[in-house]
Amino acid sequence: MIFVLKLDGKIMIEAVIVCVDYADFLCWTLPFNRHQFDNTVVVTSTKDIKTQKLCEYWHVKCIRTDVCYEDGGFNKGKMINEGLDHVSGKEWVVHMDSDIFLPPHFRRMFNCAELDLDSLYTMDRMMCKDFKQWIQYLAQPKIQYENEIFIHPGPFEHGVRLAGRVYGGYMPIGFFQMWHQGAQQLTYPTEHTSAARGDVQFSLKFPRSKRNLFAECYCIHLETVLPENKEMGANWNGRKTPVFGEEFLNAQPQS
Repeated sequence: MIFVLKLDGKIMIEAVIVCVDYADFLCWTLPFNRHQFDNTVVVTSTKDIKTQKLCEYWHVKCIRTDVCYEDGGFNKGKMINEGLDHVSGKEWVVHMDSDIFLPPHFRRMFNCAELDLDSLYTMDRMMCKDFKQWIQYLAQPKIQYENEIFIHPGPFEHGVRLAGRVYGGYMPIGFFQMWHQGAQQLTYPTEHTSAARGDVQFSLKFPRSKRNLFAECYCIHLETVLPENKEMGANWNGRKTPVFGEEFLNAQPQS
């Protein structure tokens, strides 16, 4: 089933962002991303005052809840469902991480794409490895969408995709997942007590033929340098990695 554009060329799209102890990322992404959506909902814990203050400053709806801790771990799926309960659910919704930066042309490209109501979409991502790279990019960004036709990757390393044979192939994972909630009325899996695997289980609600790439854009995934002996998934049970930009925030001014 193909979605038909409205006469004004604009389709409604809402965002749900879970941000618990990630305000150091959200402070960079929210000012840019919030303009891309008709409604943005940030879900955080009752103790995460920094995230709450950011939402107040940018006039974004903030849901305060501790349902993520009910099972003794960090149940991200429950937080996502709290967010889904606070969007209209009439048309498109995006669940995305607080460390994801969308390019300026995302909404424009979304409005003109003929998207399938029954599909789950994700984007490819560029991995910004540290705060210095991010500041350099903001100061002199590389044009991603050139002359209304060419889509350039970079300037960062291309992030991995997930395409396991056990899953039947390509899997849109949790940093950015977009679907038509009005047509689907879906909830997020909550059986996992960490931030891992729930996104894969959500993708499995869709057959492989309905797991698609929104190829008009690349997003940027902000990262911090992992501590020694830490690998991917260091924050799946709660924030463990250093503050984004910590080395610059703690730098002593030169006399």
